[in-house]
Amino acid sequence: MNISFKMNFSGSRIAKLVRVNQLFSSIFGKFISLIFWIFGIGVVIIWFSYLLNMSFSEYFGLDQILLALFLIFISIRSFLRFFVHSPEILTPKKFKEMVASGVQVNIVDAFSVSLARALISLGNDLEEANISEVLKQIVKSADSDFIFYRIGQNKEQILSILEKEKSPSGVRFATLAERALEIAILEDHEQIEIGDMLVALADAEMIFSSYLSLSEINISSADLANVVYWKTEVVKKYEERHISFDPKHLHLTGGIGKDWAFGYTPDLDHFSVDITTSLERQGLGFELVGHDKEIGLLEQALNRSVGANAILVGEPGVGKRTTVLGFAKKIDEGKSLPNLAHKHVIELNVDLLISGLSGPGEFTERITRVFTQAANAGNVVIFIDGIEKILSSGETGKIDATSVLVPFLSYPEISFIGATDISSFSNLIAGNTALSQRFEKIDITEPTDEEMVRILEDVAPGIEAHFSIAVTYQAIKEIVKLAKKYILDQPNPEKSISILESSANTLSNSRDKILLAKVVDEYVTQKTNIPVTEASGKEKEVLVNLETQLRNRIVGQQKAVKAVSGALRRARAGVTESKKPIGSFLFLGPTGVGKTETAKALAEVYFGSESSMIRFDMSEYQNKEDVYRLIGSPAGYSQKIEGELVAKVRNNPFSLILFDEIEKASPDILNLFLQILDEGFITSSAGRKVYFKNTIIIATSNAGANLIRKLTGQNIDYDSARKQVVDFVQNQGIFRPEFINRFTEVVYYSPLSKLEIKEVAKMMIRKLAKEIGETKGVILKVEVTALEKLAELGYDPEMGARPMARVIAEQVENSLAEKILRGQAKKDSEVVFRLSDIKA
Repeated sequence: MNISFKMNFSGSRIAKLVRVNQLFSSIFGKFISLIFWIFGIGVVIIWFSYLLNMSFSEYFGLDQILLALFLIFISIRSFLRFFVHSPEILTPKKFKEMVASGVQVNIVDAFSVSLARALISLGNDLEEANISEVLKQIVKSADSDFIFYRIGQNKEQILSILEKEKSPSGVRFATLAERALEIAILEDHEQIEIGDMLVALADAEMIFSSYLSLSEINISSADLANVVYWKTEVVKKYEERHISFDPKHLHLTGGIGKDWAFGYTPDLDHFSVDITTSLERQGLGFELVGHDKEIGLLEQALNRSVGANAILVGEPGVGKRTTVLGFAKKIDEGKSLPNLAHKHVIELNVDLLISGLSGPGEFTERITRVFTQAANAGNVVIFIDGIEKILSSGETGKIDATSVLVPFLSYPEISFIGATDISSFSNLIAGNTALSQRFEKIDITEPTDEEMVRILEDVAPGIEAHFSIAVTYQAIKEIVKLAKKYILDQPNPEKSISILESSANTLSNSRDKILLAKVVDEYVTQKTNIPVTEASGKEKEVLVNLETQLRNRIVGQQKAVKAVSGALRRARAGVTESKKPIGSFLFLGPTGVGKTETAKALAEVYFGSESSMIRFDMSEYQNKEDVYRLIGSPAGYSQKIEGELVAKVRNNPFSLILFDEIEKASPDILNLFLQILDEGFITSSAGRKVYFKNTIIIATSNAGANLIRKLTGQNIDYDSARKQVVDFVQNQGIFRPEFINRFTEVVYYSPLSKLEIKEVAKMMIRKLAKEIGETKGVILKVEVTALEKLAELGYDPEMGARPMARVIAEQVENSLAEKILRGQAKKDSEVVFRLSDIKA
């Protein structure tokens, strides 16, 4: 925008308002006010003396003068205050239109009184105003207190920095004012507010911008705009509570006799709540943010002459009911389409409607009476939240309102809004043409991140009052970020509001009553068992040395260890693709070479416990129909099956998933993995998405084991051997190229040598010694010669390290058990396992 306008206080309307305001707030103004209030009190004293027959009769007549002066003062004061607080407004939109039409306008007249009051000390002409000085005056203003408090910053510190680091700005005030004007228009403000100017300064004033971008503050101009919105909403709600009459907000919502025309509706009244009337009497209680598109679509659907019905479809907590409230609010404010202005939105209490029934027949009679009374009223929109509760897919004995509902859906005198989840819509409505053709489907999606921030700002005051705390903007921003990344089994706004409430609750018994981002981090870490903060301190050291940790449990397989370690480091550094799993690996190798052990070690290192590993034996999923065991059976399937994979991942979203012997699974199941590895989610048969974003996926396979053994003795480097094995499994049709290419990395496991088997034996002995020491207090040691013999007995080129566990159990554990039972191994005693203890 490049427009021309005046920028001075001389002769401006706003300057007069500021001076009147300054008069009231000055010492002289306060003194004059005090004098006149004394006059008023004097009148009261004289009148009381008269009533009590006291000796103040000589002052009669003076009371008339004092009363007149007091009333004149009150009248002038009230008029001037109304003049200051309710001036004739030149809105930013109107200002821009006037300038565009060639009218010479003074932008100062579009300023709010608070902004003008802050800037008037800079002189009459703002054209040459120094940007740094403008910022100082804005910071000093009491109207910016809320903004700096919410971002956790001390105004005195900011002013001190501005004084120390003075630097000329190349930005002219005209440019700054234009930017503030655009922000005010974007935010639909009635005037250019202090907050609008502050957001503009965050882009224009380099020292201020640099200060806000410091890592401990991390506030952009867009963030500042969100805080300004927060302030605006808080002020607006305060004014709505304390101003009983405002001519600017008069509106028309239908005729005065609309309630009389509503009709006699005893059953409807008993089983429902009139949302529209509740809004008229009590208000909504919160500001609606987002869903504007869906509210508009709902209006259009209900504006039809016939078949004016809509079905809202979305997961629980996504905002279906909020959308209906938004529509009802438009009716209450007189902003709906004309044909809908007189409508009453009635919410049916489904649970009450179906309670106390003797049978389906009584339900049919009851709901018929309710719908008939609503239709006779002629101005009712019935909202049925959880409409699936009164529908049925044909099961005998189940409640089913379909036969009653369908005829009413065609009545012009009544409209319906249904709300249901994706699964219920798919199972009960989509396939029923009588219903699907009479309902306009409207998908309700989650709010955007920007909308979610403002939703939390709106609900924060209520939570603050309940827990007696204060919420910072950085905490709100952190909640939105972490909810999106870590809470995948709930939609927004439900999950973000839940985190806000729970994080606030953690401060209930704390001295610190300010909700900071770090408090949110601590709560989400506790809830998910995942360190949500960026890697630092001890954790950073652990990640850097991850290979060492894994090698404590895995013998050999250096390339495999390096591959998985690299994937974890990338995940904690935040450089992986956000939608995909943390890492996905295909482990190829013979039996007993450490594939499953790597998975267990990885679960313990990254997720904190081996119990975080979910294991599927894919040899049990060899048939096409077995896919239903993973994702659930579809509607109409003869046997109702809940998907094991879907259920386990939904209940444990932060886990390592091991698919053992993947080559034995049905090709249809392998196709399922393509979406998991590529998109990071699958859709269950019920229509719900299950996310794998916070999982590590490992698939193991013995495919190509003979080739791997053959290559091991040929002195071929790792990458060449790996390529040959991958080519082999592709050429043999075991795995398709598109399946293999979806993995983060295909890891090649070579057979263990005799020396490596000896290391496996050492590792198993150390683990056994630790367990015996902790449980029995016995110190176990194994002679070197005995260890070598155990390694020899446990070595099997075909089975790898698996026979070693059996050898250790049969030889060492059995020997130790005998000594404990005979009393030869007591607490704090040392037991040495020797070569002679090995039995043939």
